[in-house]
Amino acid sequence: MFYGWWLVLVGVITQAVVNGTVNYAYSVIVLPVGQEFHASRMAMMWAITCCMLVSSVASPWLGSVADRRSMRVLMASGGVWLATGFGVMSVTSAVWQVVLCYAVFMSISLSLLGPLTASTLIARWFSRRRGLALGMLALGPSFGGLLFPLFLQHLISTFEWRVACRLLALCILALTVPLTWLLVVNRPADRGLHPDGAVGEPPTTVAAGPAAAPLSTAAVLRRRDFWLIAFAVGVLIAIYSALTNNLAPYAVGEGLTRAEAAALLSIVAVAGMTGKLLFGLVADRVDLRWAMTGGVVLVCAALLMFRTGQSAWLVRVGCATLGLAAGGILPVWGAMLGKIFGPANYGHVMGLMTMVYTPLLLISSPLAGRVFDLTGSYRSVFEIFFAVLVFAGVLVTRIPPLGDEVR
Repeated sequence: MFYGWWLVLVGVITQAVVNGTVNYAYSVIVLPVGQEFHASRMAMMWAITCCMLVSSVASPWLGSVADRRSMRVLMASGGVWLATGFGVMSVTSAVWQVVLCYAVFMSISLSLLGPLTASTLIARWFSRRRGLALGMLALGPSFGGLLFPLFLQHLISTFEWRVACRLLALCILALTVPLTWLLVVNRPADRGLHPDGAVGEPPTTVAAGPAAAPLSTAAVLRRRDFWLIAFAVGVLIAIYSALTNNLAPYAVGEGLTRAEAAALLSIVAVAGMTGKLLFGLVADRVDLRWAMTGGVVLVCAALLMFRTGQSAWLVRVGCATLGLAAGGILPVWGAMLGKIFGPANYGHVMGLMTMVYTPLLLISSPLAGRVFDLTGSYRSVFEIFFAVLVFAGVLVTRIPPLGDEVR
């Protein structure tokens, strides 16, 4: 078996851990932490918002580092940093300390263990089958969303949230550090291989034309397609993040138990697995602009269900639709970057895009929390998000036709 598929497995596990514990499980921990510190819903949303802010600001630099340095060291360090974050969080005594913990520890871990490093690694190991590989890689967050919210809720119910954080830290160390240190290999050439396992001349003799040279930051920022993709993807990710961060509190407000609310996150995650495989396969065969438009339409449908949902089954269908759509974001985005900018610039461009849509991430979750604090309902938020998504769909239609992949 081509060694690149083992790296896909590593990326699935590391992304499951970091996204499952930081993004998906945050909605579960909002209620017990907020109650202990008597914090408003908006105040609790600042923790995940600051986490996204620092991660986005650091992403351009970390993306450049990922293009040049050992991926094994970066990913293993991310596991240690994430475990340390949950350990520190278990001894916090005020909500501002929770915010600081997410800003310092969880933020960097999202970059070191998340799609920035994992998809950069896979983009090096695959070319012809990159869409499928990225689609399989993107299963990681869904697996994490399936397992960790329920696992963390079980730990909180059995013990309490501080002990749960300490136990979670031990699990993170065991799942990430040995795996990344032993299995991660930076490039196919390091093992005398070609992308996709192709047979041909030795990798060191493959010609590299002018297009293979790394692009400067200024050159990337001058490109219109960079900005269109960055804003469209940013809207999708920001809205998805806000919905998942507020999903458990929203569901409890609609009459579900905390266990049932945690299960909604698992529904999002399971549907995301299907979406990621489906969009990953589609990404190798159709115009990627149509694939991204399909994701926008599905998220709009989910918002309509949440807005009108007065029954548990409609909320669950909305969660499944949201997960299906969210599943396609990363593989389609990754395939777009590989086709337009090439593997040599993948980490750098992804890091820059992450920084560009940071303001959207900063606004989305606190906005949802603030509207809830003012109105006692999330319904107005769903309406605002729907309008913004329509604008994102327009941006997608303005992306120029994608040509042949840059080598």
